Amino acid sequence: MSIDAIQRVKEAEDQAKLLIENARRKALQIIEEGKEETELKYNEIIAQANYERDQALEESRKEGNELAAPILERADGESERIRSIKNQDLEQIVDSIVERIVN
Repeated sequence: MSIDAIQRVKEAEDQAKLLIENARRKALQIIEEGKEETELKYNEIIAQANYERDQALEESRKEGNELAAPILERADGESERIRSIKNQDLEQIVDSIVERIVN
């Protein structure tokens, strides 16, 4: 083999090494970009899920408050009615209950 041929083989080997190194760098870059994109998508999905959860929770609170309002109003009315009973009437009621229990 002549020196010229050996030199060309050496240059071809050097170019092949350079191509392999560039391919490795490109593959690592693609992997890193994929990781970043995956993390962004993950964060978007989590943020959307949190938003939907918060919306559902708020809607449930509103619905619960709407359902509880009439019950609370009735309870307030009963509470007020009980408070308005005169002590004398209350004593009569208590005496009546005690009498029923004892007999």
